[in-house]
Amino acid sequence: QALEINKEKQHVPLAIGKLYFLQGNNKKTIEVLSELADKSEEFPGPHWFLGIALVSDGQLEKGVIELKKGQRFGTTAESNILFLIDTYAEANEYEEIISLYKILIEREPNNASYYARIAATYTMINDKINALEYLNRAVELDPSLLEEARLFIKENGLIE
Repeated sequence: QALEINKEKQHVPLAIGKLYFLQGNNKKTIEVLSELADKSEEFPGPHWFLGIALVSDGQLEKGVIELKKGQRFGTTAESNILFLIDTYAEANEYEEIISLYKILIEREPNNASYYARIAATYTMINDKINALEYLNRAVELDPSLLEEARLFIKENGLIE
């Protein structure tokens, strides 16, 4: 009833879309949030939740499009960023992944794992210079990664 009374406001359809999602009803979630996202281009929230629903429904390509539109909303939490990284990796969107790791590194500049992961991502786009730079930083932060880094360099032909 609230939706019928207040269709033009974002709060009610967004709440209903989230409830459908929690109930596992992707079809209704996508239906409600698609309509809302079409009306709310400038607001990232509806796109974020629609993207999650689409990915959950197996519609990766459409989901990635919506997640990109809603990324400003989703990058507030580390778990959301890690979800985006996994989703973008599945869609081979490596450039997007690099920018997300840079956000994580900015927030946790001493996390060697993030440096190693961004190095691996740079390897996926054949950017050997950046891959080596970030891998070196990972080893500086965590010397126990040295042998693994050497193996990674050899296996990926980063040094000739």
